[in-house]
Amino acid sequence: TTNQTLATTASGTMEQRLATLERVVEARAQGQLRMQQQLNVLLEEVSQLRGVTETHTYQLDEMLQRQRDLYQEIDRRVGALQTSNAAQQPTAAANVNNVPTVSYSSNMSENEAYDKAVNMVLKDRRYEAAIPEFEAFLQTYPNSGYAPNAHYWL
Repeated sequence: TTNQTLATTASGTMEQRLATLERVVEARAQGQLRMQQQLNVLLEEVSQLRGVTETHTYQLDEMLQRQRDLYQEIDRRVGALQTSNAAQQPTAAANVNNVPTVSYSSNMSENEAYDKAVNMVLKDRRYEAAIPEFEAFLQTYPNSGYAPNAHYWL
């Protein structure tokens, strides 16, 4: 279209040719202005994306460093536990013989009475109601293997 405009301009008067050239220059200037605006928008978007990328890179580096620190801490703790366990194994074997054994009563009603009182404390959280249960247990089974525990709960 520009070549056609220039071709028709050559055949017209000087004023017509000048007006046509001005329109062509104005159209090109408008096109360049639009292109420059689009370029500016794209440059701004690229700048924003670079900022986001830098932020994400920093955050990723921080997370990776935190993960390395956690792995090192876990490794240190595991090593300390292994060292500690290796040192304690001989004494633990010696202590196995000293552990008291828990003996359960063969009397089922004794076990049930004790369990009922303990469950009132641990499961139901009815502390005040458990007191008479433990007292009744101690009166009924004063020589029970659970007697020390019943005294503890009281």
